[in-house]
Amino acid sequence: AQALRVYDGYAWHRLPPTTGNWMEESVIPRADLRAVTLRAVARDGFGKTLQAQRTMQVDTLVVQANLTDNLPVALWQTDASPVLSVTWPAPQDASRVVSVTGQIDRQPSTQPMTNAPGNQLLKTLDGAGIYYAHVLVQDGAGNRARTSSGPYLVNRSTTPSLNLADGYLDIRGGEYPNGSLLGYDPYALWKPAALWGTWDSQKLYLGFPGNRWNSESHLVFYLDTQAGGLGSALPGGPEHKLPFDADFALLVGGESTKGYDLYQANGSWQLVGDPKSFAAREQDTEVVLDRAEIKANGGLGLLVLAEDGDGAWAVLPASARPASDEVLTGALALGDSMQWASLGNGVKPNAGMKQVLAPQITVVPEWDNVVVSGRTAIFQLLIHNPDVAPYSVAPLSLQVDEKLALLSAQGARCQSCPERGHDWTLLVDVAAGGTQTVTVQANVLGQDVVGVWEMLISAGLANSGLPSAPQSRAIGQYWLDHGSVAMKQAKGQSEVYVQPGEYAIDVFADFDFSTVGRCFSQVEVNPGVTGWQPVCWLGDCTTVRGTISANASQQVQVRTTGSNGRSSQPLVVNVIADAIAPTTELSVTKVLSGNLAFVQGMAWDSFPTSRVPARVEVNIDGGSFYPALLTPGTTQTMQAADGQAVDAMAAHWRLPLHLTWEDGKRVLVMARSVDEAGNVGRAVGPMEIILDNLGPQLTMAQTGTLVYGTATDGSGVAGLEISLDGGLSYQPVSPKGGEWSFNALAWMGGQEAIAILRGTDVYGNRTILLTPFARSFGESYRLFLPTTIRSVGTEAEGVAGEVAGVVEATEGAEETAPTAPEQLQRLFLPLTTSSQ
Repeated sequence: AQALRVYDGYAWHRLPPTTGNWMEESVIPRADLRAVTLRAVARDGFGKTLQAQRTMQVDTLVVQANLTDNLPVALWQTDASPVLSVTWPAPQDASRVVSVTGQIDRQPSTQPMTNAPGNQLLKTLDGAGIYYAHVLVQDGAGNRARTSSGPYLVNRSTTPSLNLADGYLDIRGGEYPNGSLLGYDPYALWKPAALWGTWDSQKLYLGFPGNRWNSESHLVFYLDTQAGGLGSALPGGPEHKLPFDADFALLVGGESTKGYDLYQANGSWQLVGDPKSFAAREQDTEVVLDRAEIKANGGLGLLVLAEDGDGAWAVLPASARPASDEVLTGALALGDSMQWASLGNGVKPNAGMKQVLAPQITVVPEWDNVVVSGRTAIFQLLIHNPDVAPYSVAPLSLQVDEKLALLSAQGARCQSCPERGHDWTLLVDVAAGGTQTVTVQANVLGQDVVGVWEMLISAGLANSGLPSAPQSRAIGQYWLDHGSVAMKQAKGQSEVYVQPGEYAIDVFADFDFSTVGRCFSQVEVNPGVTGWQPVCWLGDCTTVRGTISANASQQVQVRTTGSNGRSSQPLVVNVIADAIAPTTELSVTKVLSGNLAFVQGMAWDSFPTSRVPARVEVNIDGGSFYPALLTPGTTQTMQAADGQAVDAMAAHWRLPLHLTWEDGKRVLVMARSVDEAGNVGRAVGPMEIILDNLGPQLTMAQTGTLVYGTATDGSGVAGLEISLDGGLSYQPVSPKGGEWSFNALAWMGGQEAIAILRGTDVYGNRTILLTPFARSFGESYRLFLPTTIRSVGTEAEGVAGEVAGVVEATEGAEETAPTAPEQLQRLFLPLTTSSQ
C-alpha cells in the first residue's frame, strides 16, 4: 500500500507505506465501557482503496470514591483522640463494581486490602501520628482506582509525639505543643533562636526557626548517646570544647552537597554515608534523627550551635554560653548541655530543662518618691519578656528597705509573703513578648527616724543571666523625709546689735540632703509676742525683719516647717538696740618710713562694753575710707567722749601703708569707727604725717685723684661716706650745698676698682651708689709693714712723728704723680723719711 490511514475511534493517524502486517499504538481517553469503532483505509499505486472497520467494547476507567471526612486536614489536634469518619457514595461502574476496600493508617500511599462495607471508614486516632484514609474501587474489567485523604494530624504534649518534617514549623497550628520547646538563647544575634523537639520509639524530632544555612553558615547538633566519643567540635572551624564527649553530630549547611551530613565519632569525626537521619529545609529547619542509627536507646545529651564567619551567634542551651555577647568569637569552652535521663514515654520533652532568662524589669515608684511614715507607698514592677517562650510561674524576688512593710501585690501570686515583711517571693506569668505589671503596696515605717533616708527596692526573676554572670537586679528608690531644714544666722551670732527702729537679720537655710528631701517647707518667725507666723516659702527670703525701740532687746526665733509636719530646731537670736557710736583714737605719728609702715590707734565702744567696734576706717588726704586691721579686744579703761573713764573692750587697729617713692611727703590722716549696729563714730584728725621711704639722691664722678658728685634729699642728708676698698671700710665726706668731693690721696685703706658712696637721710633711709674707680693715677709706692709711728709734740700741735719702714718705687709711675714721701707727708705731718 502506498498510503495507509488508521482511525482509533477518536482521531485519524497516517502510517508509512507498507505491505504485510502493520500496527498502530495510540492513547485514547479512558472510558467506562464504551464501544469504539476502529477503521483502516489503504490505497495502492493505481489509486485503488480498501477499507476495513471493527467495533469493540473498551473499559479503561473505574469511578473513584468521592471521599467526605469529618476532621480537618493538615490541622494538628493535641491531646485528643478524635474519631475519623470517611464516607463516600456507592460507586457506579458500567462494568459493575466488584470490590471496595478501605483503610486508615499512617502511610501516605497504602493500597488497602480490607473490604469497606457501608461506604464508610471509622477509626479512633488514639495516638500521636500522621494519619491517612485510603479507599480502593475495582470494577469487573479489572480497573482499580485509589482515593486518599489526609493528613490528619494528632499529637501529644507528652511522649511519644512527633512532627511533620516538611521544613515548616507550625507552632501556632500545634505541631510543637506546649512542653516541646526545649530552650532558646535570649542573647542570640538573630531571634528567635529556639529549639523545639520530641521523640517517639523510632525517631528524635528537632526544629529550629529559619533556614539561613550555606557554605558560610551552619547549624550543628552534637549528640551524646553512649560512652566514649569526642569532646571537640567538628573540624574546619574554631576548636570548641564541648561539655560532653559527643558520639554523633548532624551538620546542616556548610559544605554538604545535599544540605546536611551526619558524622560519627570514631577516634575522629567520620562522615556517615547514606544516613537514615535527615534534615528538611524550607522556611525553617526540621531534623529527624533515627534513634537506632544514632544509638539513642537510653539517655541523651544535646548541644546546638549556630555559627557563621563571625562566630557563634546562638548556643543551646544558653547556659552553655561563656558570655552574653550576641556573637561569641574564637574557640569556646561550652559549659552546659540539654540532658534527658531516658527517652521514655509519658513525659514532656522539656521536663527538667533549665532556661536562662533575660527579662527587662523596671521598678516604678510613684511620681513623687519622697514619703513620710504612716502613709502607704504604691509602686509597680514591670516585667517584660522579650523572648519566644512565656514565663510560667516564674519566681520573682522582691526585697524592700526595712523601713517599708510589704502589704499586698496585684498581678502576681504569693509563694512566700510574710505579713508586713521585707522580702517576698512572688510567682508571675508573662506571655512571650508581653509585659506583666505587678502593683505592690507597702506601709512606710520609721516613725522615730530623724532626717532623710534612702529606701531601696530591688526585684529579680529566678534564673536571670548566665550561671557565671547573673543578671543584676532592678533597683527602685524612695526617700523617707523626716528631716527639716535648719536656719542659721549669716554671721553665726546669737546676739545681733541693730539701730533702733526697723531692722533686718540675715538668715540662710542650712541645706543638707541628710535633713531635707523634696518636701516643701515654710520659714516661720516667732518674735516673742504673736507666736509662730509663716514668713515665706523656703528659698523665697533671706532676711527676717522687725522693729525695736531704743535701748531695748528682743528675742527672735526662726524655724522651718515642712509638708511632712516636722519643724526644725529654732534659731534663737537676741536683737539689741544700740544707738551709741564707737570711739576712735589716732596714735600720734610724725613720720612713716621704710617699705611697710602703719597708721595705728585704738578703738572702743561705750555700748556694748563687751564688744569692740565692727571695723575702723582710715582716710588719707580726703580720699576714700579704707578698713584697718583690728586685733582681738582686751578690757581696758578708756576715756569716753564726755571725758569720763569707762571700762570697755578696746582693740588696737592698724592700717598698713606700702610706701614706694615718697621722699618727705606730707599727708593728712583721719580715722573713724563703725559698730555692729551701723553707728558711725566721730572721725578723729586730721593729723599730719610725713611719709619718707626714699634715701638721698647721689651722683659720683672721678677726675684724676678727685672723686666728686652731688647728694640731695627731700628731708635732708644726715651723713655721707665713701669706700675705695670694696666696702671694707668707709671714710666720711662732708657735703656742702648738695655737692661733695674727696681726694683719693686721702684714702687710708686698700684700693679696689669700685668706689662706693653711702648716703643716709635724717629718717635713716640709706642710698648706696657704686661706680668704677681708676686706681693708677701716678707713681705709686708699696709700703711694707710693720710700720711704727712715734708721737711727738702736743695734742694741740697735731700728730707728728717718725715712720719707719721700707718704701719701694714701682715701675710705670707718671712724672706728675707725687712721690711716696709727699703722700705720707699729707697724711702724717711733720714727717721725716729715709728710703732704702
